[in-house]
Amino acid sequence: MKWNYRVMRTADEFVIREVYYRKGGTVEGWSAGPAVPSAETLEGLKWVINRYQEALEKPVIEGTDDSASEK
Repeated sequence: MKWNYRVMRTADEFVIREVYYRKGGTVEGWSAGPAVPSAETLEGLKWVINRYQEALEKPVIEGTDDSASEK
């Protein structure tokens, strides 16, 4: 299963979440809560922050509790 960080817009806010994809590339699901930057090393933390930056360059996912679509 593939995943990446994506910006998701809910009714109240924009958050970065881990988003999971089916083989065809459609969204299968996402993390229950916002992603929190953490890593065991400084280099690992830099990697995570870079993935967050990549998420900001992709289309925002409009999310609800049971569905999502890219905008």
